[in-house]
Amino acid sequence: MRYQQLGEFETRFLQFLEVPSQPEKPLRFKIVTYSLASEPKYNALSYCWGDPTPGSPIEIDGRLILVSKNLETALRNLELELRDLLWVDAICINQNDLVEKTHQVGRMDRIYSQAHRTIVWLGPEERNTQHAHTFLQEIYANRGTWSRISSLDFRAALRETSYPLRSVRGLYELYTKPYWQRVWVLQEIANSRAVLVRCGSLRFSLGGLLGCYEHVDDLPSHNHSLMVAIERFGREESEAQRGGLRITLMQALIRSRYSLATDPRDKVYALLNLTRDSKDLVPIPSYQEPVEEVFRKLSMRFLRSSQPIGAILLFLWVPLRIRFPSSPWWAVDWADLAYNTPLWLASNLESGNRILGQNTTFEQPRFSSKSIRLRGRGRPLGTVLGTSEHSSPDFRAMTVIHGLNTIMGMNVISTHLLHHFSPRNFNEETTPTIELSIALARMMTLDQEIWGSFSKEHYAKEFSKYVSELKFESHTTKDWAVRFLSYIRLSDMFTENQLVGDCNTGSPTGATEIYSSQIPRNAAEAIGQATMTKVQRTTGRIMSMAVQSCDSRSICPTDLPTASRRLTHLLDTYRQPSLAALRIWYELFSSLDLSPEYRLKLASARYGDLTIIVVVPHGTEEGDEIYELDYCQFPLVLRKRSTGEFNIIGESCIGKDANGNWTAAENCWWLDKNSDSQMQSLSLVIEEG
Repeated sequence: MRYQQLGEFETRFLQFLEVPSQPEKPLRFKIVTYSLASEPKYNALSYCWGDPTPGSPIEIDGRLILVSKNLETALRNLELELRDLLWVDAICINQNDLVEKTHQVGRMDRIYSQAHRTIVWLGPEERNTQHAHTFLQEIYANRGTWSRISSLDFRAALRETSYPLRSVRGLYELYTKPYWQRVWVLQEIANSRAVLVRCGSLRFSLGGLLGCYEHVDDLPSHNHSLMVAIERFGREESEAQRGGLRITLMQALIRSRYSLATDPRDKVYALLNLTRDSKDLVPIPSYQEPVEEVFRKLSMRFLRSSQPIGAILLFLWVPLRIRFPSSPWWAVDWADLAYNTPLWLASNLESGNRILGQNTTFEQPRFSSKSIRLRGRGRPLGTVLGTSEHSSPDFRAMTVIHGLNTIMGMNVISTHLLHHFSPRNFNEETTPTIELSIALARMMTLDQEIWGSFSKEHYAKEFSKYVSELKFESHTTKDWAVRFLSYIRLSDMFTENQLVGDCNTGSPTGATEIYSSQIPRNAAEAIGQATMTKVQRTTGRIMSMAVQSCDSRSICPTDLPTASRRLTHLLDTYRQPSLAALRIWYELFSSLDLSPEYRLKLASARYGDLTIIVVVPHGTEEGDEIYELDYCQFPLVLRKRSTGEFNIIGESCIGKDANGNWTAAENCWWLDKNSDSQMQSLSLVIEEG
């Protein structure tokens, strides 16, 4: 096919001439050229190229040319009228002229926004497409607008429709069509003034389709993400037309990471007209430059921007040199973000940049062959005390932890774990903290009686081992658990009315001596009456300890048989921790996948007087520091060098959100968010390897 050179504002259109009566004969068109400034009336086609091998003939200007089967099927089913104008990228752009292709790509937003209508071609109908079409018509029959459908309304409509299973299956077939995976779809739909969706002979409303995808339960996560991206880009572009602010290119690249492109450069170019900073980062899109050069330049511009941290973290996870070995070590493969970017990093980069304190920016970085140096501002969040890799200290050599402290310590450990990694299960009203602490302690000490009640215990038990090796207030959490359980056993032997008598009379020795070392020499001095009241209120079991001086080897007055009977009775209760508490920990441990491919581990860290439990990168060591930086959505682990500079180890404080998805802690919940008194200038060093 011969193409004439286009003017500055010109583009080509297909003009429809004839649909032959015999389906085996080719469609007939001619090419016409118009300036977009003249505002011609035309439709734009949005479709999936499918198999790029040309195999179906159509006639253009009297010549037969071969196009993809999917395009020929779309043209034959669009019900065009004579003289209608249609813009189709594969034909209206000279795909062999890289200069023209670059110029026309820059006009894509205008081409689709000026179109009378954009026709989306999903492909031919499948087995249940008709049922999905009927179901959507029934849902929206009395609504007037194609808006999002509530779960309640969706379920009610399913009960009313004739074929509910086929209807849902038909929706699944529609949402998993290859069309939605095209990265160019994001711009084509977002820029369009009106959209008509075609699947075979059926017509759908885009609003109707976008209103129901949330209710198809077995929709794969990446297909769900594609629908979310299409919906959000469309909404944001509408707001931008009314003066709203578009998202950044970094946010767009992360949001569209599951979209596909035949040309890797299109993973970037398809987003330029949807973002506010694209002119600074990609001044002129070019198909004449190789992929690796386009991605190298984009990486460099991100690193030289005022917000370089996102690009720094991404090249640690998705380096370009894996695909192009000669690329610089700091370059990012922007076409390979989908399955190589951890979910916590992706979710936080997409949510945007956060400014701490005053509005400052990172200084221009200094590049060398092996390192990048830059200066910015941040504030400390804590110092790493130890990680789950390190061996536990000798339990016998540990400092005595008084009874009250063991309760408070285990409660703090339980609270931190639940608050950070399982917020939807963190409800002290339904499951008291003390019950959770008892269950956690039993699980961390690998109590076979407890673990034996769960059929799928292997991974949960593995994670509990990680937890038990953490340091907390100079001791491992397992040490806390052992002492805590010993104290619970001891304190459960008594009731408030039975703790009477003369402590100086002594007590039997023998079986009870195993717990004697757990009792403070002076209970009143070690615990205190005010705190005693708190203990009673918190545990509901631990009654008044002796308020008189007790010998360290005595258990307040009772005879050995009576003590044994009471101990036996209370241990029966102890042996059956709350099933609800056990279930919470089991589900938490089973779901917290410290996946080997993500190289994560648990760590304890100190912030002021508070010890916290976090997830950190595998390379984290004792003494590393956790900082929150300007223009970074989550804390980072840094390692101070002898020069006073800091190396970036990776993201920290990673947990799960209320929906069970991995996410970095956008705000450290233990920190005073409103204080910027600790903001300080930092010199960062990122080194190759």
